[in-house]
Amino acid sequence: MAVRIAIFLVISVIASVLGARSGTFGSPPRGVHVSEDGREITVSGRFEPGLEKRFREVLDRASNVQRVRLYSGGGYVSVAGAIRNDIAERRIDTFVDSQCASACTIAFLAGQRRIVTHNARLGFHRFSRQGKDTGVGEPMLMRYYWVAGIAQGFIDRVAITPPEEVWYPAVEEMRAAGVITEVLPKKGWW
Repeated sequence: MAVRIAIFLVISVIASVLGARSGTFGSPPRGVHVSEDGREITVSGRFEPGLEKRFREVLDRASNVQRVRLYSGGGYVSVAGAIRNDIAERRIDTFVDSQCASACTIAFLAGQRRIVTHNARLGFHRFSRQGKDTGVGEPMLMRYYWVAGIAQGFIDRVAITPPEEVWYPAVEEMRAAGVITEVLPKKGWW
């Protein structure tokens, strides 16, 4: 019995390590990573200071990047804004196949094409600075949405969602408002 338990534990550890390396189990590793073929950069984890510099470094070295895959629950608006500017400047597509919420959506909205899978979740709310609500008419928030061509009704809904809440609109609602440009089928995304 002890041998079976030991074998099970060894197999579990190996599967866990392999899964973490391949990205097949759970979320991708935190940080900024470029795919083996050099066509995709993944940004995963909280948008913390320094992430924007790391993103720029990876982007500068990856000359064939076509898309940025985002996986984040949010973070600093200033960091997301810097990443957004790099994405927009290079006219790169953005892609979400899991979750992108709060500040992450600023980076997502910069995509030339804004692509999601059928089960992706994008979460929106009014922003805060240093724990204080920025208010309904926050000009910086509005600018990011207006530049992306988002429908005013959608912007208004984001503006009334308090920072401590997150609104996850339906895919159809996001498509109608111009938030997303494409929804990939259940199978077959790149």
